[in-house]
Order: sequence, then C-alpha cells, then structure tokens
Amino acid sequence: MIEYNEPQPLEVELAPYIERVRQALERGERPSDVANWMHSQRLGTIKVMFTFMKATGVSLGDVKSMDRWWGHDGVTDRDAFDQEARRLLAQVAGSRK
Repeated sequence: MIEYNEPQPLEVELAPYIERVRQALERGERPSDVANWMHSQRLGTIKVMFTFMKATGVSLGDVKSMDRWWGHDGVTDRDAFDQEARRLLAQVAGSRK
C-alpha cells in the first residue's frame, strides 16, 4: 500500500501557487480574479484545478462543476463564478468547524 504522508511531486511543484491562491482568497480577492491569474500562468486546467483543491479544501467534483463558467480565455461569467465559489468556500469552512 502506498502512503501519501509526504507531499507528492505535483503538490511540491505547485506549492507557491497553492499558497498564493490561499492568501489571495483570505485577503478577499474575487475568486474569478484568482482563477484568471492562475490561467494566465499557463499551468493548464488540471494544475489549476489541483491548486484550487489544495488551497481551499473544495472537492474535485465541486471544482470541476465550476467549468460551466470557464472558457478558453478564463472565467466567462465573473459574477456567477464568484457567487458559486463563495458558496463552496463557505460550505468547506462550515464543515471544518
């Protein structure tokens, strides 16, 4: 059986981005702005999704559900994206209490 007690290579590679996303959201930056910044880094969809999962604790399914507001150039509907992201973040925060 494989134990994952140590950070895996992708998590190590993305650690600076994970921390940047965590800090930006804690400062109250719009989730759509943070997502568009990640997109501008040209990391690819999988790495952007992984970064948001690790930074926020939001599940893969919930992160993937945000793709309805995602296009080739990043977030397509900022207000809807932000509303859903805030709902998911509040849900995660509530489950940690």
